[in-house]
Amino acid sequence: MEWYEEFRMNFPATRNQIYVNMAYFNPLPTNVIKAMNALMDEVNHGIVNKEAWKKDQPVIRDKLSQLVKCKPHEIAFTKNTCEGLNIVAQGLTWKPGDNVVVNDQENLSNVFPWLNLREQGVEVRILKARDYRLPLDHIMSIVDRRTKAVAISFVQYGSGFRADLASLGSQCHALGARLIVDAIQGIGVLKFDAKNWNVDAVACGGHKGLLAPIGVGFLFCKEDLLKELHPAFVGPSAATQVNKATDFSLEFTSLTDARRLEYGNLNYVGLAGLKAGLELLEKAGIERIENRVLRLSRLLDSGLRELGYRVISPSIPEEQSSLVVLILPDPDDFYNYLKNHKIVAMRQKLGTIRFSFHAYNNDEEVYRILEIAANYENRSV
Repeated sequence: MEWYEEFRMNFPATRNQIYVNMAYFNPLPTNVIKAMNALMDEVNHGIVNKEAWKKDQPVIRDKLSQLVKCKPHEIAFTKNTCEGLNIVAQGLTWKPGDNVVVNDQENLSNVFPWLNLREQGVEVRILKARDYRLPLDHIMSIVDRRTKAVAISFVQYGSGFRADLASLGSQCHALGARLIVDAIQGIGVLKFDAKNWNVDAVACGGHKGLLAPIGVGFLFCKEDLLKELHPAFVGPSAATQVNKATDFSLEFTSLTDARRLEYGNLNYVGLAGLKAGLELLEKAGIERIENRVLRLSRLLDSGLRELGYRVISPSIPEEQSSLVVLILPDPDDFYNYLKNHKIVAMRQKLGTIRFSFHAYNNDEEVYRILEIAANYENRSV
């Protein structure tokens, strides 16, 4: 049995339909469900063993650090991507006249945290994409010495455009700007290298490429940035208590690693699921996963173009991802047409149809999508 066939066996959602909607919500694999149920079953029987649950946390940080190419102590657990981005946005020290660069292709989760800084006198520069693309020179055209951060997605949710983070990170650092990345549409299906790409922070939810449940994610925060951040929220879990001086004065020494960005109880059930999802990815291997999803998406991309569809995803290999996106005259009609043929894709609010792959997808599914698409008549824009 090939590795991807074994991988696919963990996903019951693939048995009676073609599921190409990973970029919205990944169906949970059976080992993830089993891991979460085991913890909940303990609580159901009155066993609340937080110390045992906490022992899994270093293991999960280590697995995430291997996936992102960073150090385990640079990983903090979060609820979702937006929380991680807010931690960075509110943790940096801003001065009036500083600016942050975002773009008009971003999911609102990577826009609102930066717009919220305007009250502090921060200029939010919003770059307009060129035909759904964000070339390096175009981004850097509005970055200057007062740019404190450039916030961008690894893969754009609306078009599938993959950013050249290595070149962007290098040029941002040359001007003293931090590179902050929303990576939820890429991590788990594409290789990532925070260290060599000069990425300062990565926010990612678990419910897509990482195969985890909704409500759990992580934030990678580079060591030197971690020292600079001032957490907007603190709690007992983020500090080592030293001495209670008075009823209302507590001396404490903050942790120096990324745990200082966490506070209160974590989502232990979600972390159990995240650990199981990471184990599945680890067994498959991220390089094999990337090769597979890119091959499938390119196969679908070229096939749809040949059929006359308007594909807005990049045609340049280095910019392609596991997402393929179409514009149609009536996306609702096409979405329902696909649904009637048991193809689960995404009808986006942007007026597009998005297909997105993980390693459980296969060639036969792509050919079936193309067969169904070939019989759809109202496809010209």
